[in-house]
Amino acid sequence: MKERPAKPKKQPVTIPGVKSASAAQTIFFPRSIKELLTLYNKNPGSIIFAGGTGIMMNRRSERERGGAGGRPVISLKRVQDLTKVVRRERFLEIGAAVPLSRLASIGSRIVPKTLYNAIINYGYYGTRNLATLGGLICSPWDYSEIITILYALDAQLEIRSIAHTGWILISGLKKADGESILSENEILTRVRIPYGSWNRSYSRVFGMDGSSTYPGAIFSGFARIEKESIEDIRLSFGGIGNRVIRERNIEMTLQGKKIPLTEKDLSLIESQITDLLDGFYKPKDIKETGVLATPASINPVESYRASALKRIMLWFLNNLEYPDYLGQIGGLQNRQSKLYF
Repeated sequence: MKERPAKPKKQPVTIPGVKSASAAQTIFFPRSIKELLTLYNKNPGSIIFAGGTGIMMNRRSERERGGAGGRPVISLKRVQDLTKVVRRERFLEIGAAVPLSRLASIGSRIVPKTLYNAIINYGYYGTRNLATLGGLICSPWDYSEIITILYALDAQLEIRSIAHTGWILISGLKKADGESILSENEILTRVRIPYGSWNRSYSRVFGMDGSSTYPGAIFSGFARIEKESIEDIRLSFGGIGNRVIRERNIEMTLQGKKIPLTEKDLSLIESQITDLLDGFYKPKDIKETGVLATPASINPVESYRASALKRIMLWFLNNLEYPDYLGQIGGLQNRQSKLYF
């Protein structure tokens, strides 16, 4: 006589907002920003989940902190207000949970062209389909060319909590040590990218391993040239020490200069960027070793990145009088470069 097959055991189901005895985590699915903020206020330390790429990248540090097993998860999947993209007269407004693939599908007529090129070159399509703009901005790593461009464009961030709403510049999101200024009950909800009348723009990634997700060094430059004079200019540098640098003193030095720049002007700028990068190394060396940084004490990889950034910035400034050339080079699909400029 044949034995009856055993009935399959029912698998436990995690009900959104309810933690069962066998469930690993409580998962919330708010449908509005108000509900999201209320849940986050009542559940401090919750994991904010959008695409999940940041959590996967951060799994090592999660293990070092004892894991995220018991922490509640708040999914942004059903919060429609966080997935809106609105084109306004002076800026492009993007919800924090908008995936990069959607921004790529909108096209370069609405998304600033240099930013659009960086988006379509970020990782693989599957990564872009999951990664959100807000998640990328809030990531503890500032390796991305997208972030470097947003710094140059003075992108603005809407920060909300149950008690207040405010806007800050993206450069004000993190402290000098790279830690976020957001408190436990604050969330990034919208990003505003100002439209500028830039007629020169260029961005370059120097990959150490051929990866645009973890590049070695990044330079992004924007300029508005009128009557052979620099009316406005933005310069940002990324990939050094996990930070983005935007040095406004260098920008102010260049404003009003005639192009082509003279050898004296270029020499002054080279001196300023050298001092900037040297100063960037010193605090880390003093803190960790108690010894002032010297060329020999600088990490060889960091030294390579700094040298590459200095070369590409000077190359960009030398070519401000050739907008067609900058546009042609900046629009290449494969902008990973190991060339010396």
